[in-house]
Amino acid sequence: MTIYKAGNITKAAEELFLTRQALSNSMRKLEDDVGAKLFERNNDGVMLTDAGHCFKEYVEQEGLLWEIMKSRTQQSRRKNIIHFGAHMLHLNKQNLQHILLFQSICPSVRIVFHDEENHTMFWRMLKENTLDVALTRKAPEDGGLKWVKIRDLEIHFLMSKDNPLARLETIDFEKDLKGQTYLSVSKDTLEEMAPHIQRVGMVGEYVLPDQNLLQELIIGNRGFFAMPEPSTKGLVNDDIVGRKIIGFPLSVGSYLVYQPNASQTVLNFINHVASINA
Repeated sequence: MTIYKAGNITKAAEELFLTRQALSNSMRKLEDDVGAKLFERNNDGVMLTDAGHCFKEYVEQEGLLWEIMKSRTQQSRRKNIIHFGAHMLHLNKQNLQHILLFQSICPSVRIVFHDEENHTMFWRMLKENTLDVALTRKAPEDGGLKWVKIRDLEIHFLMSKDNPLARLETIDFEKDLKGQTYLSVSKDTLEEMAPHIQRVGMVGEYVLPDQNLLQELIIGNRGFFAMPEPSTKGLVNDDIVGRKIIGFPLSVGSYLVYQPNASQTVLNFINHVASINA
């Protein structure tokens, strides 16, 4: 095609960064493979023979098919990438391993994780099609998204072993927490908790979602951190204890939120993740 468009072997060779002899050899090999002469030389350069014109039509179709193939392959690749949103601090090792198992079951699928602490951000990303599925603690309130509830979650408070409340087996949210600090890595959750925190005489404080920082604050008796019981194992150690909360004011669950037009691959992934607690 380069020779045809240039009309001259020397010019075509320059465009292809080949020597003229190398391109001539390639042209002759192509003609041998086809079994027909494709070019004729004239005073101005080269021109197509009748066989060359016929061959050119198929080459052009092949180029078109190549572009179609690339487009479809890229679309297929995009469909096989699942963008999954979750607050990684709340994913315990067992759940994370179960989620990643999907890649072993479906090797053509790749899961890309998006770590975010605010559920409203996840819902916005889903509506903007930058996310396929999100694991959140509550279901969206509008009808623009679909969701599946996995389970209800029991909330525990993590605290320093030196805190006097650590001696209790369970902590009553309404009676035991006056003067304590409620630590939150989610601005959404802290906003929802604000009236309840004020009612019982607690102080709310937002902290960056960094596990090491959070552990340092808890060990230093700077406050409590609330999280689902299955995920507490990642933070509990010799200096941090977990205690069950009675009367926690928010209903907390585990929800998979997704787009109404989700692909079958995404729906299969949702069914797989939902089976964690089946």
